[in-house]
Amino acid sequence: MKSQKGFSMPGWILIIGFAGFLMMFVIAAAPPYIDNIYVQDALKSLVKDGQNLGQMEKNEIKRALSSYFTINRINSDAEKSFEIKKYGNRVIVNANYEVRSNLMANIDVVVKFENQLDSNNPQACCERLVTKIDENK
Repeated sequence: MKSQKGFSMPGWILIIGFAGFLMMFVIAAAPPYIDNIYVQDALKSLVKDGQNLGQMEKNEIKRALSSYFTINRINSDAEKSFEIKKYGNRVIVNANYEVRSNLMANIDVVVKFENQLDSNNPQACCERLVTKIDENK
């Protein structure tokens, strides 16, 4: 007599259910991460264009970011989250936001992003480097 090999029906149902839940999670969580890549590219585009951020006004920087979002057809809540702080010729642009995506029924996936561009250290774009600056200096 041969022994039975393979999964039983309850085993297959469990595996398919887990795979389905994992796919739902990926479908809910992937778009915010893709949008964040565009947010990081928008911040990097400020220094790639050879513009001196220290000489730009806040509204010029916001206009450049908004233009990037419009040209690339990005519809993200991140555009509203840009915070620009000027300290003499030093400019710090923060894009701190969170995205809430519905997973199922009343269960949401919340993803939080913190991106930062420091005009004194543009090669480290999109990493949170500066938390507080003494404005009296």
